[in-house]
Amino acid sequence: MKISPEIIERYRNTEPATYGHFPGVNFMDSGIKPVSKHTRMAGQAYTLRLPSNDSAMLYKALKEAEEGSVLVIDRVGDTNFAPVGEMIVRNAHARKLAGIIVDGAITDFLALEEIALPVFYRTISVATTSVWGINGERQIDIQCGGAVVRPGDLILGNVDGVVVLPPLEDLTLLEKAEKIEQREVVMREKFAQGIDQLLDVDQLLEANIMDIIQTEKEKGRK
Repeated sequence: MKISPEIIERYRNTEPATYGHFPGVNFMDSGIKPVSKHTRMAGQAYTLRLPSNDSAMLYKALKEAEEGSVLVIDRVGDTNFAPVGEMIVRNAHARKLAGIIVDGAITDFLALEEIALPVFYRTISVATTSVWGINGERQIDIQCGGAVVRPGDLILGNVDGVVVLPPLEDLTLLEKAEKIEQREVVMREKFAQGIDQLLDVDQLLEANIMDIIQTEKEKGRK
């Protein structure tokens, strides 16, 4: 399912950590981090599995991925050889992609800091991959940062981490996140005035229980 740029922008304006409040939300582990702490990323996943030091499939992805896509790369456990460096990131930026996530190594770190494209990574390495055209897969279900990522999934990321959401037509989750963050704006103003904001714990627990019940019902329908 294709998500409109307008809806993507609404997601971009929400915090990934807000979705972390919701039961059942898929997220990447804390080892996946951004090059820049000021990064904000939102887009639909274009997935890659690069099981060796061959990054030819990555170059194919750069040609095929639609504007606004996030390249999500499964390195199948390798953290020594970097498929992503300055030239790849500049290419992706010129192609107007929304970002790159590598469950593995990147290189040219200082150059990547200067490029206005969100890049998430696990490690940094001086060793790089080669372009052989031997193996690699694209637009398949992969694992990245311990999360299952499917082609077209919605990827949201910032310095707090990365969440993976299915491309839902129903905007309930987005609207719920927006309402929470709107409420927090008011709470911050009151805190600044020295006004305590006591939370109704019973009400919160009840709301969470209802979320869990709804999640389980949806699982049962699949």
